Amino acid sequence: MKIIGTLKNAYRVPQGLDPRAPCLYGQVYGDTKGRFRDGDWITTSTIMSEEGNEFRTRFSAYRVDSWASDKVAA
Repeated sequence: MKIIGTLKNAYRVPQGLDPRAPCLYGQVYGDTKGRFRDGDWITTSTIMSEEGNEFRTRFSAYRVDSWASDKVAA
């Protein structure tokens, strides 16, 4: 799946906190589908797979550019 956007200040939402979890929450940039403006905060759909900092969700794929410093990536 082609990367459709980059997430900054991202963190993983663990299971139990959101029905979509495990998922990612962060600021999206460069959304090629035109759904979000740069800097919008989004919660992705469920993570289906990951390789390094690239995550495929149910409906899209994102690259994490930076992780939130105040959240622990699970």
